[in-house]
Amino acid sequence: MMPSSAMGSSVLNSAFCKSFSVNESVARSVVAAFCAQLDPAASELADIKCAVSEAVTHCAVHAYRDTVGEIKAAEARKMEGGVVTIGNGFNDIQMSDAADLSICVMGAEGCCSALITHTDVTVTSIEAALDLLLIPGRLRATLRT
Repeated sequence: MMPSSAMGSSVLNSAFCKSFSVNESVARSVVAAFCAQLDPAASELADIKCAVSEAVTHCAVHAYRDTVGEIKAAEARKMEGGVVTIGNGFNDIQMSDAADLSICVMGAEGCCSALITHTDVTVTSIEAALDLLLIPGRLRATLRT
């Protein structure tokens, strides 16, 4: 029989080491709770949560390199209502195809050229992408035919 500490570790690993999208929010919440003890400013806590999200996403991308596009597309298809995706990489193509509105961000680091043909709009920054959603007139003008 395994010692209880080993069993606990096994349960923890099976719960948190899979590529479920919920684990990104779990990781953000755990780190935020830990950091809250230091009484950070709200903006600092937001930056930390963003960094954790990026780290978890990068881990999933590298651990599931051959299937990450499929995983992202499946998550987009599961959502109800209008789904908007924002991405800049090859692994965002399937997700963009599954979305109601897809936005490609061509930032300073560039973007995957193949993604551009799979998205509805291309912008130069994440801020510009979010402005399209927050200022509906911009999106209407951009998508006007």
